[in-house]
Amino acid sequence: MNDSTRTLSAFETLRAEDEPWLAECYVPPPDFSVMASWRSAVIFGEPGTGNTALRLALEGRVWAPGQRPHVLLARWQLAPWFTTAATGTVLVQQQYRMALDAVARALIEHLGRWPEGWGDAPTWAHETLAWFIHHYFHGDLMHYVGMLQEEGTADGCALLQALITAPVKNVLYPEAAPTLVMSELIRALERLGLQGVWVFVSDLEPWLQADGHALARTMHAFLTTLALFEHPRFAYKMLLPAALEPRLGSAGGIVRHRAEVFSLRLQWQTDILQAITERRLAWAFERAEFTFQDLCDLPNLAQWLQRCGGYSPRGWLQFIRPFVSAYLQAVQTSRQWQPLPKKVCRDVQRQHAPRLFLDETTGQITVGLRTIENLPIGLYALLCHLYRKRGQICSWRELYDVYVKAYPDSVPDPDVKRAEYAGMLDTALWRLRQEIEPDPRQHLLIVTVKQRGVRLDHAW
Repeated sequence: MNDSTRTLSAFETLRAEDEPWLAECYVPPPDFSVMASWRSAVIFGEPGTGNTALRLALEGRVWAPGQRPHVLLARWQLAPWFTTAATGTVLVQQQYRMALDAVARALIEHLGRWPEGWGDAPTWAHETLAWFIHHYFHGDLMHYVGMLQEEGTADGCALLQALITAPVKNVLYPEAAPTLVMSELIRALERLGLQGVWVFVSDLEPWLQADGHALARTMHAFLTTLALFEHPRFAYKMLLPAALEPRLGSAGGIVRHRAEVFSLRLQWQTDILQAITERRLAWAFERAEFTFQDLCDLPNLAQWLQRCGGYSPRGWLQFIRPFVSAYLQAVQTSRQWQPLPKKVCRDVQRQHAPRLFLDETTGQITVGLRTIENLPIGLYALLCHLYRKRGQICSWRELYDVYVKAYPDSVPDPDVKRAEYAGMLDTALWRLRQEIEPDPRQHLLIVTVKQRGVRLDHAW
């Protein structure tokens, strides 16, 4: 891989699952050590805030590449056809069995790859694990083991074949309490050299879009069942959509602190986001360090990235990409590693200004990946009018009328002159630019057209 290819690849997909080198430049959130503890964790995050990267980092904490994991990692894939038909206790029981099905699958895969610990474990541990697999695995066990033949070792495959064909003892009664099942399972896993179980729950955005109420009901019921969170070596790592946070705050497991709660939005402050971006720049350019000052002569680059990308790692990486491309082009032309001049940086900003989107049904305003909140009523009215006529020039007079009508006790004066309301409108537009422009000193979105009015550019 040549330098330019490596550099550009660091900013192409911005999907953690497509970046096998991510661990080399990953910057964890401040509370990562708590997230990676034996406490269950409920982590809320919006798309682009690093949910998948965090999951991979958590897995990497207990499973180093090329080594045997010291924790059994299970990925629980929720299924909508399971949750929409049931409520209450029945719903929780279904979800509990689904979670243990994920653990059984992870255990089968583990034994297929690392069968070494099996021979050292006592007979009672063998019997417990065999019972657990047969009792909680859903589907055709023989078929599933057959699928793993190519991934496992020869000894592992032989072990699995013996495990699924040998008689199974009834170690526990069929509907044993969750606390008892987890306790017996962990005891047996410890004899294999595993410290416990982490169950990951993630990738729920499609569910949220399909039926957010069903998803919230499902997760609330599960998080309220305290018995599922009692064992100190059986932890859930739940990376959930941020939209669920207000709906799950009353769940018993959260209220009673059976699980630690985090918001990725609050984890990613500007200094952390800058560290994330600079770490990736260093990896891309194969340097020990590579700062914003090394990239371009723009003292407010961090502010630009925050006002375009919000508090999203993906947003920052997305909006640094045009500067990286310009930097590579300059290096290839001059053969010198020099920061981009300020003029070139300004050109990049103009050519790659973030898009503004306004949803009048919800009132949501986004600039790039940054969400604009609590816009004053008069400024919101101005923005809505400009947005409806985006790309067109709005006269000063119509903007005056829109602004005044936004306030119930005010009525536009049909005879008012531009000179009489110019100061008021100029102040309102200045305040609106402070809110939405990625750089308020550059009028990239709200553009004044001399002697004619104002136009909104770069709007979807």
